[in-house]
Amino acid sequence: MSEAQTITDAEREALGDLIRRFVDKEIAPNIDAWEEAGEFPRELY
Repeated sequence: MSEAQTITDAEREALGDLIRRFVDKEIAPNIDAWEEAGEFPRELY
């Protein structure tokens, strides 16, 4: 069994930034259209 790896604060911050940029670019601009259509992309579940 392998040892668990810990994530550093810098890595955690970088991951948060990456996720934030993805949401800002790919999700936020589409929210109104998804709400209006009553649908949400399965890929985002």
